[in-house]
Amino acid sequence: MSEQVVKLLLSFCYLIIIALIAGFAAFVIMNRHAKKIRTVYVRADDALKERKKYVKPVRIALISDFHIPKMPPSKDAVINSIIKASPDFVVVAGDLCESKQYWNTAAGFIGEIAGACGCRVFVVLGNHDINDACEKNSGKIKEYRKVIEGDNPDIITLVDEKYLFSCAGTDRKLLLCGVNDYRHTTPDSIKSLCRKWNAESDASGAEFVLLSHNPDSALHIPEKCFPTIMLSGHTHAGQMWMPFNMEFRFMRKDVLPREGYKYGLHLYKNKFPIYITSGVGCTFLPIRFKSTAEVAIIDI
Repeated sequence: MSEQVVKLLLSFCYLIIIALIAGFAAFVIMNRHAKKIRTVYVRADDALKERKKYVKPVRIALISDFHIPKMPPSKDAVINSIIKASPDFVVVAGDLCESKQYWNTAAGFIGEIAGACGCRVFVVLGNHDINDACEKNSGKIKEYRKVIEGDNPDIITLVDEKYLFSCAGTDRKLLLCGVNDYRHTTPDSIKSLCRKWNAESDASGAEFVLLSHNPDSALHIPEKCFPTIMLSGHTHAGQMWMPFNMEFRFMRKDVLPREGYKYGLHLYKNKFPIYITSGVGCTFLPIRFKSTAEVAIIDI
């Protein structure tokens, strides 16, 4: 073997070593960032300026996408953020865990939230709950819901179901409506349910609040059936930021993020407010870049 070939091979080995070191360093930095969690305070009126402002708003704590065991932030940090905000209730917008072996861990975490915060916790299911944790099995989904709720009347799962919530200290009522995960339902089902829930909210004098793991459900909400606000997760605010929105244009099929609705408070197509949280955990690897885990506190 010639000296020139040896030099080329050594150079190639050095490049591989440098790339591995750089990759490991990047992983450590992004994993450290994934462990951070912030509390974000939002007013729905900031999206819809003409909405009536109440003396005492209803406060919702929104969390999503635990992806247990890929949840770098500590459970205590999440719970403490919620406690400090004193919400009227908590919404968990799906993707609690990634396999059956973590059912009890996810249920225990939600039970801790309900106990520590002393309020109701409403849960909707996400694609990972159905695909991975329950293997798309309807029997397992029912069992999963029972495990999540346990014997605690303050923990309520909503799968194409509603719950009438009366707000303490006010005369306001919210009709909390949770749709099944977008990838496991149909546009016609979403349209039918929204028409039904909108009519029921009008009849009861309650405000229609739509809970959906995937914000793409907004694509199928009929005219004149718009919710007071829609709360979602799923997007992780990209989790790993890439220029030109490439993480959604080339790596994911979700529609709303491609249209610019990937995180935060929006007035969706000038129709109704939607808040999309960045979530708490991670998919694929427990890393984040330009996307911080959060507890969203939303006043409506």
